[in-house]
Amino acid sequence: MATQVSRSEQSSATTQATQATRTTASRLETLGILLLVGGYGYINGNFIQPTDTGFGVFIDIVHVIPLALMLWLGTALLWPSDEAGLAVARRRGLRVGITILAILGVVTSLVMIGLGVFVPSLGIGVQAFSDWLAVILVAGGAVLWFITPLLRRK
Repeated sequence: MATQVSRSEQSSATTQATQATRTTASRLETLGILLLVGGYGYINGNFIQPTDTGFGVFIDIVHVIPLALMLWLGTALLWPSDEAGLAVARRRGLRVGITILAILGVVTSLVMIGLGVFVPSLGIGVQAFSDWLAVILVAGGAVLWFITPLLRRK
């Protein structure tokens, strides 16, 4: 009887430890992060500039910064950790960072759609299917990221 009680206590302690080190991101948030990373990665690869021009390296860096930040913030948010006070505050900061990148992605996508529609002669903006694919990935990830807190409240 004593061994059954100790096994039960060990089982509940293991369960509590496992629950304490889970990620706090929901499935929709995880999917949103993956779509945002995919969209930023697609943008980075699709719109890379030749480095022989003066602004080419600068434009490449501007395209890679959101991708690198999204990878860092998304990985850190999805990494399992305990629910101590510092971890909760850190996760809140990571969520704010991802929200800022999602807003940046939506605003940039809208600007690029506008440029492609109203000034197609510039050669920038959303004009081809490959351009639309990047916009769809970023916008889809942002929408999933933004609606998750609304669904959580219900």
